[in-house]
Amino acid sequence: LTAQRFRVVDAAGADCPDWVAGELWIGGAGLARGYRGAPELSAERFVEREDGRWYRTGDLGRYWPDGTLEFLGRRDHQIKLRGHR
Repeated sequence: LTAQRFRVVDAAGADCPDWVAGELWIGGAGLARGYRGAPELSAERFVEREDGRWYRTGDLGRYWPDGTLEFLGRRDHQIKLRGHR
């Protein structure tokens, strides 16, 4: 997916080095403007940075030195059932 961007960040929003777990953020083409009818949640989850707009997924991940992005689960241990958390 060349039009999407992914990053793994620490609690301050700084990129994590390889092998260090952090929150997965997604950006790029197709990113929603926010949650419909939920401006406060949108402001929390959709953030603007100097390199663009990002969605804070709540998922944990880490990069390997070869560029592989490993999914490590959720920060809040929620599950998705029929499309809803």
